[in-house]
This record gives sequence, structure tokens and C-alpha cells, in this order.
Amino acid sequence: MTPSILLVEDDDDTARLIAELLEAASSPAFHVLTASSATEALGIVAGTPVDCVVLDYDLPDRNGLECLPDIRRRKPSLPVLMMTGVGSEDLAVAALKEYGATDYIPKRGNYWAQLLQRVRKVLCRAVFREEPDGWRIGYGGCESHLPSLDGFRYIHRLLLKAGNPVPATELVSDGATTLESVATDSAGREHGLRIVHDLGHRGRALDAEACAAYKARLYELTQRRRDARARGDAEADREIDDEADRLQKELNRVRRAGGWDGSARDLARVRVARAIDRALDRISKRLPALGDHLCSRVEKGFDCRYLPDPSWPIEWEL
Repeated sequence: MTPSILLVEDDDDTARLIAELLEAASSPAFHVLTASSATEALGIVAGTPVDCVVLDYDLPDRNGLECLPDIRRRKPSLPVLMMTGVGSEDLAVAALKEYGATDYIPKRGNYWAQLLQRVRKVLCRAVFREEPDGWRIGYGGCESHLPSLDGFRYIHRLLLKAGNPVPATELVSDGATTLESVATDSAGREHGLRIVHDLGHRGRALDAEACAAYKARLYELTQRRRDARARGDAEADREIDDEADRLQKELNRVRRAGGWDGSARDLARVRVARAIDRALDRISKRLPALGDHLCSRVEKGFDCRYLPDPSWPIEWEL
């Protein structure tokens, strides 16, 4: 996947030179789209996926600072590098602090090399770090703080071992223990239905023996419900309904997990996949470009792995 850059520059010669510089780069190479006005640029941002915008200040229809808020409204997390040949410290402060530019580059001297360096910094560095109160995740000059999820911990482990397979059982059992308990009905009576508590993962999972016992118990409750209704015992009927509802929900949850044969290995596969999917969904909502990258590069299964993209190497702060 080649990073795509929108270059907004009204001078044709300058636009051609910058585009050639960026497209000649390696690790990664860039695909460059060009626009010569703010209006054209906003149309591209609205309808075409881009990973970064290089925005000149001096445009024929509006200046770059006036265009920036409209870009932010359309794509809040899209990195925008502002450049200008009429810059000043005040303009730089306004672009960065008031208008939300990711970086500011004055058109002075050999600014081409500086521009390439800044683009690489924005598009080739990412943050995925655990903190005491959650996770700090960043990309493209934007960062977001997200609450703790097991899926983030699994992804972090895969990033640390980039390119190498990590068994799902290793991910869920990292520092965890397997516990067992006995299910009880609403009156506190034990039925010997074993529940395996998720190998350290939140939630719970039934083993194959427990699934069969739950089904047998549901059949027994159906008979008891029929008897309770025949004798008009509304209170017993409600208790039976409550217990049956709990058991049925648990069985439905196991069915929704899909393909579980009762083994710890298969259970780990299902639990890790669901946790990673939830985490990726959270990331995609806050940082779409990073979410797209991880969704395409994280493999889930009995063995999981993060596969770096050789055409778009990312330096991770972990």
C-alpha cells in the first residue's frame, strides 16, 4: 500500500518539483495528487482517500488557514502540513495552535528536503503505548487516549513480535489463570455445571461438558415450568423463566462465538479474534488511517501476527 499525498499548490512549476521529489522517494514511496486551489483540494479530500495534505498558504481562492478548518471538519485526523513563502512566527503559531495544522514548513532555502523529512515523520511513525489509565495511540501527528481493552494488549504484543506468529493461547494466558466454578439456580442450588473463566480474558466460556449439561437443565426446566403453570404457581414459574433465560443466553453466546469445539486452543482463537476486532473498531473510529493499516496487517487465528508492510515501514513507539 503506497501512502497518498494531496499537494495543494497553485504554482505549476513548484507543484511539479515537489511532486517529483515525493514520488522519487523510497521507504516509502509516495503517490501524489495535486490541486491548485482550496476548492479543488476540498473536493478531493471529500471524495478521495488521502493519507496526508501538503497545503500552501497562498492560494488563488482562499488562503491555507481559511481552508484548514474545512479540511478538519471533513477529516478530523488527516495530517496537514502547511507551507508558505510569506511566513512569520505568528503565522506558524496560528497554523499549529489555532487552526490545527500538523506541522509548518517555511519555503526558505532547501525546504524540499525538510518537507520530505516532515512527511516521512508524519506517515511513518506511530504510537501504541500502555499507560496507567489506558492506552496512548497515535498516528499521522494525531494522538488519542483510549480505555483499556484486552484487544489493545494483544495487538501491542503482536507489534512487539512483528512478523512472528504468536499463539492465541499465549496471548490470553499471559499472566492469567484458569478458574472453575459451579453454576447455581436462583435459589442457590448447585447443579454441577462447570464454567471455565476465559483463561484470563474477561467474560466466561463453557466447556463442552457444561454445554451438554446446560441443555439437559433447560429440558428439565421446561418440564418444571409446565408443572408450575398447571398448578398455578406464578412465583415458581417466574423463577424457572429467569433461570432458563440465563442458561439460554449463555448457550447463545457460545454459538455466536462460532466454530468452538470446546478445546482451550479453539476457545483462545475465538476470544482473541473478538477482542482484537473490538480494539480495531475503536482505533478506526479515532484514527482511521491507522485502523485501516492494522486491519490489513493483523492476522488472527490459532496463531496471530502483525505483518509489517514493506512498502510502508512504520516506526512504532511501544
